[in-house]
Amino acid sequence: MKKEIIALIVGFVLLILLFVGIAKADPTTAPLNNIVRIHADSIKGSCGTGFIFEKGRVLTAAHVVKKAKTQLIIRYSNGTTEKVKIKRCRVSKKYDLAEIPVKKDSLGIKLELNRIHCIGKKIYTSGYPDSWGVLWVTTGIISSDVISFPKLKKVFLSDIDVIKGSSGSPVFDYTNKLVGVVSSKYLCVTVIVSTEALEEFLDG
Repeated sequence: MKKEIIALIVGFVLLILLFVGIAKADPTTAPLNNIVRIHADSIKGSCGTGFIFEKGRVLTAAHVVKKAKTQLIIRYSNGTTEKVKIKRCRVSKKYDLAEIPVKKDSLGIKLELNRIHCIGKKIYTSGYPDSWGVLWVTTGIISSDVISFPKLKKVFLSDIDVIKGSSGSPVFDYTNKLVGVVSSKYLCVTVIVSTEALEEFLDG
């Protein structure tokens, strides 16, 4: 009886995930094999998502790095891990972006940026939500032009669905070009750091 109840609960959760457009992803396919899970050595043991942008560079949201005390643990799509001291990381003072220098980055491809943001354009993101430890993908559209708020600069809004642990996830268009980085979610709206901000950060 207990097993049947558990099976029903799992089935119900999967139905909900399918309804909101979330599905399990294959971490061995490009560009999804660029995506990494980030563990912070904080008291709460918080997690986030990041991605290999190019050789030696993992990008994520700044607040993911700030949650760590002394180091981050990067878990790659093939299961290997790497520890990085937070003092080696570069955190933007202007945008919710951070760069983590890594060595074990032979996986994945060099990502291309898409600088064009068209309202209504279909996009998707993939990351490691909550403590599931499984890569998931969710789809949506661009809902606004690039805008700025007092604490969030050069971002755009989307109806794409994300939850805790998705911060730092890459956002792609349907040609697999990078259009942004997941920052946060307010009610039903997801805030995504634009490639305009990303380019400025990378050139800094």
